[in-house]
Amino acid sequence: MTAMTVTAGAMGLAPAGPAAASETSQGTIAIHGANTNFLWTIGPDGVGHQTPYVLAPGTSPAIAEGPDGPVVAIHGAGTDYLWTIGPDGVGHQTPYVLAPGTSPAITEGPDGPVIAIHGAGTHYLWTIGPDGAGHQTFFVLAPGTSPAITEGPDGPVIAIHGANNHNLWTIGPDGAGHQTPYVLAPGTSPAITEGPDGPVVAIHGAGTHYLWTIGPDGAGHQTFFVLATDTNPAIAEGPDGPVVAIHGANNHNLWTIGPDGAGHQTPYVLASGTSPAIAAEPDGPEIAIHGAGTDYLWTIGPDGGGHQSNPPLVLAPGTSPSIG
Repeated sequence: MTAMTVTAGAMGLAPAGPAAASETSQGTIAIHGANTNFLWTIGPDGVGHQTPYVLAPGTSPAIAEGPDGPVVAIHGAGTDYLWTIGPDGVGHQTPYVLAPGTSPAITEGPDGPVIAIHGAGTHYLWTIGPDGAGHQTFFVLAPGTSPAITEGPDGPVIAIHGANNHNLWTIGPDGAGHQTPYVLAPGTSPAITEGPDGPVVAIHGAGTHYLWTIGPDGAGHQTFFVLATDTNPAIAEGPDGPVVAIHGANNHNLWTIGPDGAGHQTPYVLASGTSPAIAAEPDGPEIAIHGAGTDYLWTIGPDGGGHQSNPPLVLAPGTSPSIG
């Protein structure tokens, strides 16, 4: 993913102007709603459902699609406990406490959802298995950063922004951690997806703010796509390889970078300090963003067409959507 070809339009297709009406999405989306701070979920039919579960200020939900439907993880308000909300809409408070301003990550494993969090106090990485049991590791995350997790053939693989020297670390299914030489911008978090040859990671590089990708062999590839300050990339595995979405530094447009390394600037503008979400759906990658100005949720489909939620669904300031 080192080539740099810039074209206008999403997913490498002809530009599509923002559409006023919403269309159905392929995945389920979770957002941190404005005003009340309640968790909202938006189904494939485009209908939003407000839940009674309240998120901590500045945090974002995580969602994964399970065999019985989506499972959501949130950083709960007040106590800072991790909460999970199952496909039936029932919420479960766990005893695990998240560090201030951090968000959980979730993936669906063969036995159920696996969650990773930035633990309070010690800043250690914790994992919570399908049985609800928590496991403390001794890998320390940089302040204000969140882990990323994906399910590999041998179990979950996690990526973190390490506290010492801001290096990227990966933690395999066996619990072994590997420090890489790749350095993240302060306050940013990695993204990870599972490809046919192993995990692929995307990071917001330090200094230049360039997007970097790190392949299954551990080799890093610098691109020349520049991320906006305090934003994170998103990555998903498509039929031809990984697709990355970023909040571009110039004009705050959404950019997508395909498996061939070609970048595509879209006309969709993100709210300051927010990051896109991306999921691999049957028809291609689908993206969700926190739109600028109105703070409305927007989705961008595989054809590059953007759709504003209708009726509008408003995200809390500084928060980002998640898509399963």
